[in-house]
Amino acid sequence: MAVTVTDVARAAGVSVSTVSYVLSGSRKISEPTKKRVHKAIQDLGYTPNILARGLRGGHSKIIALVFPLDDDVLDPSGLDYILGASDYAQALGYHLMLWTTDGPGLDQLRELAGRGLVDGVLLMQVTLDDERPEILTKAKIPFAMIGRVAGAVLADSVDLDGAAAARTAVDYLAGGGHKLIGLVEQPSVNLDRGFSLAHRVREGAFAAAQDAAVTLVASTCEHSFEDGYSVTTRMLSENPAMTAVICHNELAVGGVLNAVADHGLRVPDDFSVVTVGMGETVARSSNPPLSTVSVSGRELGRLAAEHLLDRLAGDDSPVNHVIFPGDLVIRRSSGPAPSGSCPVLR
Repeated sequence: MAVTVTDVARAAGVSVSTVSYVLSGSRKISEPTKKRVHKAIQDLGYTPNILARGLRGGHSKIIALVFPLDDDVLDPSGLDYILGASDYAQALGYHLMLWTTDGPGLDQLRELAGRGLVDGVLLMQVTLDDERPEILTKAKIPFAMIGRVAGAVLADSVDLDGAAAARTAVDYLAGGGHKLIGLVEQPSVNLDRGFSLAHRVREGAFAAAQDAAVTLVASTCEHSFEDGYSVTTRMLSENPAMTAVICHNELAVGGVLNAVADHGLRVPDDFSVVTVGMGETVARSSNPPLSTVSVSGRELGRLAAEHLLDRLAGDDSPVNHVIFPGDLVIRRSSGPAPSGSCPVLR
């Protein structure tokens, strides 16, 4: 039979309520008593029912992170967002549940929230016309977003400014003498579904190219090494004067680099590669290390969780919309065009 809190209390020689106080930390208990309770828990192999304990206090201490996965693909930088939110939530005594389904899954999520089984929600993979904020608002479920919709939403949000990040990448390459630049985008399904970051990167890149008087050619690309290779091979064949690529597709960038090499081009002497939205860990571990325009995914995840948990704690201050322009970090994958020069950035 399963070990109960009564068994723990009997073994420690204390009352059941004392065991509960030790587990919840809601009352001050002497150190000798706490040590006896923890020893009994360890000896008996007791596992506290955290959910039931939270519900007795009116809160589950669980937040759901809704992150619909495209073809069950999660890139390493996406994991950074999750870890940032999870680490912060755990530090405040909350648990994070990863919710990877979309569509009908929202009905299930709404049911869980209605029963008090989740206290709040973090939304990822936000689209321009996302219906989820309205659903959660009507259900009176506190939420925050990692991403932005096209209109106004009365909920906290944090985001990378995709348009500004793309502009920074284009301006850097144009300033280095690159006249024909490629853009390896997200899969077409992401653009069709209106993923906000994918659209903002595209719009920012084309606007910046027009302002800088350079030519930009773009192609959607699946989340794979193979498609990164084939898309880049085709772009190089169709545009022999192309000397740089901006890649907004983390799982395809390995294929991009291999296609450039197989085309007889050296990075960065003959050809430059700059990524948008890629995490530092992946960028630094690539060969060569990749130049990036990005922001820390862990910081965005942490900040979104902080906003949500502040609301759960009763914060009624004005809504926060924090947008990061992205930092340009130049590594060994980019440099001046073969016949140009690149400005020194300080």
